[in-house]
Amino acid sequence: MRSKTMHNDSRLVQETRSLIDSVRQSRSTARFVRGGVAGRSEESRDPSTRPDRSRVSVDEAVERSSVDTVDGSVEITVADDRMSASASFYPPRGFGRPIEPSAVHERLAMCGVTSGVSSEVIDAAIETCNLERSTLHAIEVAFGEEPVDAVPEHVELVERRPADGGTDSGEADRDGAGDEPARIDHRSRSSLVLVREGDIIARIVPAVEGRPGATVHGEQIANATTRMPVLAAGENTVADGNDILAGLSGLLKVEHSVISVSPTLLLRTGVDFATGNIDFNGDVLLSDRIADGFTLRCSGTLHAATTIDAFAVECGGLVCSQGVIGRTAEPTVVRGDAKMRFVQNARLDVGGTLRVSHSALKAHLTAHDRIEFGARSTIIGCTIRASAGATVFDLGAPGAAVSEVYLGIDFEVDERLAEIRDQTLDLSKRLRDVKLATRHDPTNVDLPQIESEIAVTIAALADEASDLVAHLDREEDAELVVHGTVHAGTYVEICHRSYLVERTMKRCGFRIDRARGAVVVEPLSETGRGR
Repeated sequence: MRSKTMHNDSRLVQETRSLIDSVRQSRSTARFVRGGVAGRSEESRDPSTRPDRSRVSVDEAVERSSVDTVDGSVEITVADDRMSASASFYPPRGFGRPIEPSAVHERLAMCGVTSGVSSEVIDAAIETCNLERSTLHAIEVAFGEEPVDAVPEHVELVERRPADGGTDSGEADRDGAGDEPARIDHRSRSSLVLVREGDIIARIVPAVEGRPGATVHGEQIANATTRMPVLAAGENTVADGNDILAGLSGLLKVEHSVISVSPTLLLRTGVDFATGNIDFNGDVLLSDRIADGFTLRCSGTLHAATTIDAFAVECGGLVCSQGVIGRTAEPTVVRGDAKMRFVQNARLDVGGTLRVSHSALKAHLTAHDRIEFGARSTIIGCTIRASAGATVFDLGAPGAAVSEVYLGIDFEVDERLAEIRDQTLDLSKRLRDVKLATRHDPTNVDLPQIESEIAVTIAALADEASDLVAHLDREEDAELVVHGTVHAGTYVEICHRSYLVERTMKRCGFRIDRARGAVVVEPLSETGRGR
């Protein structure tokens, strides 16, 4: 406060002396004017009497004295953490002196700011302040340097999305069009991370050298060393340079700081919203039920410790300690062999052999090899289809729904022939409609072309069907072996030769007699094929 007062006093003395000098000059000038021309001539002859024109006029002196003249100035503020310093620039007023860069650097040095000073920022701020006569507040002019932490070499997992059960979990299913709100199927979300062989699952990140920092006062700030998770490549992983690859397709696991890929997926809580739909390239161990509306697909064997409520199940093989209960018309598809205790109201399509130890009720069972039922097992109201034959115990029951058994057929060929039949019927109806339209509009040049294309397509389907029929009856040696009882009303068909059981029989076998071209029934002791 005292220094500011002294500064004002000094300025007052300076301005007062200037005013006195200007007054004296004005008096001398006044005498000169009163002296007239003669006096002016004398003065002009005497240099000592000439007015000093370097002196300020009275008006100018009064004008200067009336203006608040202030030199430009700067104030420095250092942040509490000493990592930055800012300056506020105040422009000169009146005839005050502008701010000089040297003055700013001197003020910074007085405040102990010696590091990270930006001359470019200072020069730009001074130019704006002086020329535009504008005040600039809190302009950062010095910057500390943050330390860079050292990072040791480490293994880092490659970020990847959890598995989706067929559709992208971010996609929405829309019904209709326009602006209707999107519906997200949350069953497609999964918390499991599934990988395929050759996928990059982790990378070795090289070490990063640390660097100390500094405050604007020049004080050094020591750098730290970042602690990274310690991960190691484990089972079924392959190192490829700095990349770690999946050695096989399966479930990505990180347990006890070890990265591995498991060919087996364990579902302790079953399949529900916690897991999402499952689509796994490997074996699956299912410890709980499949919730309504969820799907499970795996390329390996599905091992189920509980009953499978089948909504949509597809697997390479199936071992079920309980059974399969169907919930929809969609079949449970097993590309290999399947084994279970019972099956109820379900459709099974098994690529290999199907083994059921206890019972089948109102089920549709297809096996592209054999179907084998256990001792004391019961089949009621089922459709049994097995290419290579079937072994059962009790087939039917008194007063119960009858069962049908189809053997010896290549069911893929049979299904394709049925598809061809349906397609041919549809095309024939369309051909009839086209011919009728041609009679009503003979000028339409497109109709004959369409008629020709339909005829060609029907002919191609007929040729395909003719080729397939030769492969339809695949196993003429297929037979049905009944170790218990087959009840009246049961229908048996082997290679398109049919047999209707009219009376209850025990321990018998059904096979084709090639000489007669018909299905015959014989006691097990005579078939030579029963167990």
